[in-house]
Amino acid sequence: MELRFAVVVVFFIFAAFCIHTSHSQGMQQFDREPQYTEANPGEIVIMPCRVFNKKGQCVWQKDGKPVGIYPGKYEWVSSPDLGDCSLRISAARADLDAGEWECQVTASSFDAQDALTSDPARLVVRVPPSPPQLEVELSPIADGGNLTLSAGKEATVRCLSRGGNPAANVKWFLDDRELVGQYNQTNTTDIGKVKTWMAVSTLTYTFNKTDHSKLLRCVALHEAYPTKSRESSVTLDIHYAPEVTLVGTPTVDLEENIDSVSLRCRADANPPATVIWRRVGGNPSLSNKSPVASMGDIYSFQEILEFSPVTRKDSATYSCEAKNTIGTSNLITIPIDIKYSPMIVNVGPAVSQQLTVTLYESTRLECQAEGNPQPRYQWLHRRPKDGEEDIVIRSEDRYLHITNVTYEHQGEYICIATSTINGLERMVQSEAITLRVVGPPQVLNEVSSRFISVERGDDAVIRAVFCADPRPIRVSWRWAAFQMEAGSGSGRFVAEALHKGKRDECYETRLRIQRVEMNDARHYYLTVENDKGSDTFYVTLTVKVEPVSMATVIAVVIACLFLIIVVTLCLLYAYRSERCCFDRKGGSKSTDLESMKSDVESVHSSSQCSSSGNNSATSQTSINRGGTQRSSSIGQTKCHVSNSVTKIQTTSSSSSSNSSNLSDASPSSKKLNITTSALPGGGQFKTNIFINGPTATTTTSSLPPTTTTTTTTTITTNPFSALNGESIGNGGIGFPGSALRGPAVAKNQQ
Repeated sequence: MELRFAVVVVFFIFAAFCIHTSHSQGMQQFDREPQYTEANPGEIVIMPCRVFNKKGQCVWQKDGKPVGIYPGKYEWVSSPDLGDCSLRISAARADLDAGEWECQVTASSFDAQDALTSDPARLVVRVPPSPPQLEVELSPIADGGNLTLSAGKEATVRCLSRGGNPAANVKWFLDDRELVGQYNQTNTTDIGKVKTWMAVSTLTYTFNKTDHSKLLRCVALHEAYPTKSRESSVTLDIHYAPEVTLVGTPTVDLEENIDSVSLRCRADANPPATVIWRRVGGNPSLSNKSPVASMGDIYSFQEILEFSPVTRKDSATYSCEAKNTIGTSNLITIPIDIKYSPMIVNVGPAVSQQLTVTLYESTRLECQAEGNPQPRYQWLHRRPKDGEEDIVIRSEDRYLHITNVTYEHQGEYICIATSTINGLERMVQSEAITLRVVGPPQVLNEVSSRFISVERGDDAVIRAVFCADPRPIRVSWRWAAFQMEAGSGSGRFVAEALHKGKRDECYETRLRIQRVEMNDARHYYLTVENDKGSDTFYVTLTVKVEPVSMATVIAVVIACLFLIIVVTLCLLYAYRSERCCFDRKGGSKSTDLESMKSDVESVHSSSQCSSSGNNSATSQTSINRGGTQRSSSIGQTKCHVSNSVTKIQTTSSSSSSNSSNLSDASPSSKKLNITTSALPGGGQFKTNIFINGPTATTTTSSLPPTTTTTTTTTITTNPFSALNGESIGNGGIGFPGSALRGPAVAKNQQ
């Protein structure tokens, strides 16, 4: 790239150097030469020509011949002495001025070689061409006429523009769309005319049916035209084979004698086509169609088919096609399916007659109906039930098969045929077929209950329903060793006479038992007989004891709930009362201790223990919460508390005491020692009381009968003990009015 740029720069430098050298040497050279020029007739034309260092004479030539200077026609534009040799041509004429013009300059001297001659420049004096002319296969087509072409085939059309100078520029348009690239143009001189041209543009194009009736335009462009252009056009008449479309196709079902339909076979063709309707599936039966029907399967040549109203005979498949000189259209078919309500044509084996079938045998009913669409079938069984008419669907087929016939199958049978047309059901029913069943009796299990339950003392009614054709000749009830015919009774048992059932062949029998007892609970057997045979059925009777009333159950539940609430409140109260007697550290209240002392000092009776023989005695003494005194003897020992109190000593459990063995005494426990005398045999009664401390046990050894007997009682009050205000042992001492609270545990050993 850089090398190319350097070459260009060097070239321009060299050219400038040459020009400068030539100028400096004084050689003649064209500064501007004449060029191709066009002009309209009568216009002024300037043919430019300028020369550097002009020294010779300016001369003009046309078509190789010199042209002189003539005022008013050919004149210098400026002064030739100044190097401007341009020529003015006034009132240009094609016959005089059109041609090849050259600007020449003679040599500066006879021996100089610097004479100049320019390249020929064509001057064209425009001549407007004649209006363009369309041709097809060398046959001219009048402007505004019709051009007939075949769709899908390539066509060649020419457009000629004659007598123009220069030749016209021809373009092709289809309506307003230019057919670019579809044509080419050639220019030739007119024969017999000088300096005029004939332009021939040839269009090669394949038209189709959509181009029918469009304008094909040939436009000649020329500056000599007042409007700069002239055109010639034709209307295209495109011939094409027919194409058919169907209008009026039904979108819903067509129902016989109700709906109408109009079918139109629309043919798009040029030239116009003939429409042909054909029917597949049968020939029309209408009299006005009979001439056409004789042509075979052709149904009509009319564009529109009308059926008003439609009938089932119009059901067929119709086809439509069209023909013209170009060809035949595609074939369109449409099925016409006329719907009509169902109609029963046959039902059997017998209508409006009685069909007799033996019990437990089989039979078949048949129904046949016509309709479009194909009908759906139902067999309905109509029979009396519970005082009303009961209808049951027995089958959804045209055939009804009944196997193992029972009396339940007696009644009327009706066939229903149904078709759905446009969402609406069309229904028809047959006449009823009466079915009669004959045979031995049959107890109806679905009506008769096998189990009955009554309360003791109430009346029981045992029912059973049976059917029999012919009528029953014997109906009896049997239980245990008893048997009773219908219509009879004995004692509390009554077998009622037969009651007519809800159907002629059916009956109801009842066994009534008055004031039912417990021993009436058993199976009761029914036997029914007629000329064809018999049937047996049993019913189980259950006797119920009178149940506890709901009010009683509710009262008991409420009482239990109330008792639970009361007990819970008492326990809560006792627990709260127990806790209020002790402080948080577990010690006894001072008022309780003083009260205990007072109670002990107020004792006025003495305890005497005696036993038969010299056996040892063990006395247990406890101070109870209520201040009551309890005494008991173990073996033959009797104890009595004397009212002589010799000593009351209160000590803390933290100090040592030799009168008892306290292994687990709490440091905060209180101990009250009470010593009494005047016991029989010289014994000593000693009482140790611990307040709010662990239970302590004092053991005394057995002494001979002649020695002094020492009894030690330890009372411990513990607010956490499970024993609240009770004494462990068989005997004890109570202190009436004592303020001591809590459980007391006393253990005595002799």
